[in-house]
Amino acid sequence: MNWHGWQEDLSLRFSMKVFRVFMPLLFLAGCGGGPVQETAPGAETVPVGAGGNAQKDSIPGTVLIFHEKEPDNEGHRVVFFVNPDIMRINDWQEVDDFILFDRKTQTIYNVVKKDATILMIKPRPVDIKSPLAYEIREEKQKSAAAASANGNDAFHYKYMIGDRECYNAVSLDGYQEDVVAALKEFRTVLAGEHAKTIGSTPVEMLDACDLAMNIFEPTRYIEKGFPLREWDSKGYQRFLVDVRNNVVSAPELMVLPETYQRYEITGGGH
Repeated sequence: MNWHGWQEDLSLRFSMKVFRVFMPLLFLAGCGGGPVQETAPGAETVPVGAGGNAQKDSIPGTVLIFHEKEPDNEGHRVVFFVNPDIMRINDWQEVDDFILFDRKTQTIYNVVKKDATILMIKPRPVDIKSPLAYEIREEKQKSAAAASANGNDAFHYKYMIGDRECYNAVSLDGYQEDVVAALKEFRTVLAGEHAKTIGSTPVEMLDACDLAMNIFEPTRYIEKGFPLREWDSKGYQRFLVDVRNNVVSAPELMVLPETYQRYEITGGGH
C-alpha cells in the first residue's frame, strides 16, 4: 500500500492545528525574550533515518489517523506515519506543513511552507525542579471501549491535581508498541524544550497541570499504553479513527526542504 495514493483517494479536507504542541513553547519563549538562532538554508544534511542520510527506499511503517478537536473548532483529522527511523505528522491533505521527528537523532523539525522555515528542536534534559508544587492523583477504571490487545483491555485513566482534572486518556496496553515508543520519545524532546522557558516565565502564568503533564511527567499517561482517546479540561480532545500497518510512504514525504531557513529558539531563564 502507498500512503500518498491512499490519501489522495479520500476527499475529506480539514484545517490543521497539529502544531498546537508548539504554541505554548513559542508563547513562553516570546515572554522571555528568548533569542532565535538561525542556520543557513541547507547547512545540515536532510535527516531521514540512519542518523541523517536521505534514503531512496522508504522503510514501511504504520499510518494512524486521528480526529483532533480544539476548543475553538469542530475538529480536523491528523495523519501520523511512524517507522523505526522517523515519525511524521501532518494534516489530512496539507502535507507541505508537517512535523518530522528523527528518531535516530531525537530531533524535531517543524516545517512551515508559507514562511519557508524549519524550527529545529534538539534533545535536552529537564534538569530543573517544578516551580509549582503538585501531586498527581491517578484514577483508573475499565473503559467501555471494546478494544483489547494481547489479552489486555482498554482502561480510562484520569489525572488529577487536587480537585482539578488535568488530563484523561483511554489507553490500551500491548497495542502499537513501536508507535507508543515514538510518542514517548517525541514528548520527552518537547518537554526539554518547554523546560528551558520556565525561568523566564512569570509564575502567575504557570499552570500546575501543564507543568506536570507536559514537562515533568510528559510520558506518564503514555506509559499506560496506546492512547486510543485523550482529552483535557480545556476542550482539547483526540481519538483514533483508523490504523494501517505496513504502509510504504512516498520517499519525498520523508525529507526536509533543503532551501528552507532553519532556526532554533535558544532562550531560557535557568
